[in-house]
Amino acid sequence: MELGDDGTAVRSGPDDWAFNPPVVDLFDPDLVGMEISRDEFEAQWLRAHHMDTGQ
Repeated sequence: MELGDDGTAVRSGPDDWAFNPPVVDLFDPDLVGMEISRDEFEAQWLRAHHMDTGQ
């Protein structure tokens, strides 16, 4: 899921991804500040529009 600066949210699924992100991203110190709670993720997921891949 990607949250835009204007508050819009876009979600995608495995069929939209070119590859699976490596598990090590979960431990990347540069990403720590981007972590959100499960509740916040679920709330954003429910309001997000599905990504238009043009496929």
